[in-house]
Amino acid sequence: MSKNDPKSGFYSTLTPETLLNALKATGEDDETLQRLIATASPDSSLQQLTDAPQATWPTLAAATLFRASLTNLDTYRSGLGNTDEHLGKLLLNAGAIHTDNNATEEPGENVDEARATVKAEAAIAVLNAQHGIPSPQDRLKLVLTLDLEWLLPSAQITAERSNLFAHLLEHQIVPDDAATFAQLHKGGWTAMRPAIAASDGIQTFLTPNLVDGLIADLFGAPQASNKIGPRLLGGLADFLPVNDSKALAAAARFAIKSKTAMPVDQISRIAAGVKDEHLVIRLPLSGTSSSISIARGKRLALLVRAGKSSRSGSTGFRG
Repeated sequence: MSKNDPKSGFYSTLTPETLLNALKATGEDDETLQRLIATASPDSSLQQLTDAPQATWPTLAAATLFRASLTNLDTYRSGLGNTDEHLGKLLLNAGAIHTDNNATEEPGENVDEARATVKAEAAIAVLNAQHGIPSPQDRLKLVLTLDLEWLLPSAQITAERSNLFAHLLEHQIVPDDAATFAQLHKGGWTAMRPAIAASDGIQTFLTPNLVDGLIADLFGAPQASNKIGPRLLGGLADFLPVNDSKALAAAARFAIKSKTAMPVDQISRIAAGVKDEHLVIRLPLSGTSSSISIARGKRLALLVRAGKSSRSGSTGFRG
């Protein structure tokens, strides 16, 4: 045996060549294979994963005994199907995915496009490797080392309850568009909140389906409401087609805070759906003097019908 085995004071192998020979000689003896790889020198790390038997790849990855290159990543995924915890360990230990070009390749448009495609596929695989690489930040750091040539299709990236998509938007890895927000919406408010803050264009493509079920959260979060709150209020009938009392109250509080005048029909709707008359009477009104008078009358009637007039004191409104 060679020097510096953790237990005996020796390494089992010192070079890639001796490691490969030993792997082939070991065959399917799992116990011997585990011992061999566990005691191999870091200098035995393989440049090309394809040189080793496929059955040994996970063990080699767990021992970080092959280069964390784009080629080897593609080979591993093609052979074993995913970015598992073994490959995740190797990539995290390397801190980067090396994209050095194959010296045997002649530069050309087809080669460049094929390589860009492999990089994009690797990036998607890494971003979706929640099991193998649990931290979204770790996955992002690895993807940034790929130096991607084009934006990734957001529909191929799994939505999760994290700030992953916000980071992807910040680093321009996915498009800042409706398709991306439709995908990350599946990750709920945890994904949506930081993504709205990171987006430069959401005001231009915001539609009701992109914020469905999140209206109360949106109005309650300053970063989000400051950016898209006025748009939501202006189209409240479309963005909130159902009378959700929590969302209506959140809309009312934002309107008051931002001093945003609301349409008469929406104020009447809030008056009917919110059990806080003191909140309702503070809402700024928009429209002509006659329509405001009508709205005041409707609101008073609603409060009286609900038995609230005796508690509300004054029924004056701020127009």
